[in-house]
Amino acid sequence: MFEVRNLFFRMVILLLLTEAFSACTNEWNQYSILPLKPVEYLPEGTIESEDAFVFGRALFFDKRLSRDSSVSCAVCHKPFLAFSDGLDLSDGVFDRKSKRNSPSIINMRYSPVFMFDANIPTLEMQALSPVQDHNEMDMTMKEIMERIHKDSLYITLSQKVYGKKVEPYTITRALAAYQRKLVSLNSPFDQYYYGKNPKAISLDAKKGFLLFKDKFNCVSCHPLPMFTNYKPENNGLSVINGDYGRYRSTGDSSDFGKFKVPSLRNIGITSPYMHDGRFKTLEEVIQHYREGGEATKYKSELIKSLKISPQEEKQLIKFLESLQDLDYFVNF
Repeated sequence: MFEVRNLFFRMVILLLLTEAFSACTNEWNQYSILPLKPVEYLPEGTIESEDAFVFGRALFFDKRLSRDSSVSCAVCHKPFLAFSDGLDLSDGVFDRKSKRNSPSIINMRYSPVFMFDANIPTLEMQALSPVQDHNEMDMTMKEIMERIHKDSLYITLSQKVYGKKVEPYTITRALAAYQRKLVSLNSPFDQYYYGKNPKAISLDAKKGFLLFKDKFNCVSCHPLPMFTNYKPENNGLSVINGDYGRYRSTGDSSDFGKFKVPSLRNIGITSPYMHDGRFKTLEEVIQHYREGGEATKYKSELIKSLKISPQEEKQLIKFLESLQDLDYFVNF
């Protein structure tokens, strides 16, 4: 009960902050319509109606989709943490732990590939991975169907949106429709850079952006506007718990230690960082790159030691924090 109440109060606080953020000042609001239109990846026949969103949201928070009815998608992707979960490795069924950190799922409509292995091409296909993973939800679509196919809400929405009974086709598409609605493109940095509002971020954040873009060339892997190139890269992390990255799905030695580059949007509230959550703070992340990563055989040639002063570190963090945006709360 305490956990539920605590979650409720956190949600209320964040919703109030969102309202305050949106209604800030007239000076701020005049920049609210931004010329920012990233490339969208929508499979042919994608339906994005309000009913599809409601169908997907109900499924996203439904714990019946897991073996012991203890885990929903929302357990590992919490709205108040930009749909990450704040854990090194996520909680799964029967007190098991997932094998990797749960990344934010905001802005998935702009992603051409999914999962840390960067091996799944659509959100519809991605939905099958956590559902069937032994440590996460440990179910089959057949077993899920047995639990929910008589749910009146799902029956009505499935027929209304897709013209079909509740089945794996409608479940995976509804989940994708919900996630594609979670968009975050109105951060203070966006207001500054795309909205041309010079007062949207601090001077330190502006200097941090220049360091990020020019001096340290972080944009080689984290280019604007989404702050990711969506490619699998080896950023010089040692192997822990036998996780060899993309290599585990391809068997190609050139993929050893490679993980999809994550977006930096909302990074201020999506700790811990990296695929296994090994770094708890942004300071630790910067330290990793200051040292040029670890001496691993397949490390990207882009990862080199950097001379970063304490002042520059502060400025980099101020810039990264300016990428936080609560607008996605409008739709969750």
